[in-house]
Amino acid sequence: MTGVTYLAFTEAPRLDIPVDALGPGGIRGDLHVLAIMPDEKRPDAERLGDKTARRFRVSARLSKVPAASGDLKGDFTAEDGASYFVSPEQIHLHRVDTPGGRFDVAKNANREMALVTFDCTARDVGEAQATFANAVYPVLDHLAFMANVPVHIAALRVEDLNNNCTTLTYTAPYKPVSVGSFAQQFALDMQPVYALYREARNASSDFYRFLCYYKILEGLLGKMRAAVYQRAKTLNRTLVAARDRVPECDDYPDGLKDQTGKSIKHFLDSVLTPEFRNAMAHFATDDGTVLLMSDHAHQLRYANIMLITELCVRTVIANHETLLRQLA
Repeated sequence: MTGVTYLAFTEAPRLDIPVDALGPGGIRGDLHVLAIMPDEKRPDAERLGDKTARRFRVSARLSKVPAASGDLKGDFTAEDGASYFVSPEQIHLHRVDTPGGRFDVAKNANREMALVTFDCTARDVGEAQATFANAVYPVLDHLAFMANVPVHIAALRVEDLNNNCTTLTYTAPYKPVSVGSFAQQFALDMQPVYALYREARNASSDFYRFLCYYKILEGLLGKMRAAVYQRAKTLNRTLVAARDRVPECDDYPDGLKDQTGKSIKHFLDSVLTPEFRNAMAHFATDDGTVLLMSDHAHQLRYANIMLITELCVRTVIANHETLLRQLA
């Protein structure tokens, strides 16, 4: 298993982890909790990097609202979950058979379907998550349509039963930020940009967040940038422009680190548009791959592109603000 960072050792059932250790705010990650067993002789790296086919148990806490970042509760039960799907009183447990496998749905005290449990054979946590998604998500998608209500998976727990390792999927929390006296002025031209950025930050879906970020880049590197230079020409001003380059960041996935320093416009046109935006706008990528939002691989691709896209957006916004100040 690559990219694993050791955080702490504890004998208590609770552990306080510094916010900075969980990565940039709003970005998704996995927290692995490895139990130290008295008779366990294998090194931690061997247990975490095990690639043999073995049993996993995946548990998902359902919710009526999107998950909030912050506390990570690993021992959640049906009483921690909720949904708008109400079970008949005489039904204790729903057992669902799908082409991807069988899973159980337990209800809480309010008779709401609240906890999904799925057992599977996989070679690592990612494969277990994908197998779970392929079996469970299509059913939840159909239920949401039939009932005409939202349903969210607010917490996901993956138990590697052979290696006594529990993996919790999380969204890194944001840090408090001092905003001062609100004395700073901003150009009204930027109002739709800031609104889109806020929508992206508020979104729990990486698909929608990406679409907001893409529209910002499309606008600022297209018509909005052209309009600024046209105004400068009318005013007989010469603008000093910063270069729109993909910023450096150690947290980029390996497949995207080579984009550092390249033109953001080139990144937009050669990567974001054909591989991500076209699937969102036209249901399929340029190579014909249909976007399936419940597919784990598709979810992971958009989650992995999120940080570099966000930093590119912030760079382009800052550069555009600099241009606008020169016209003030």
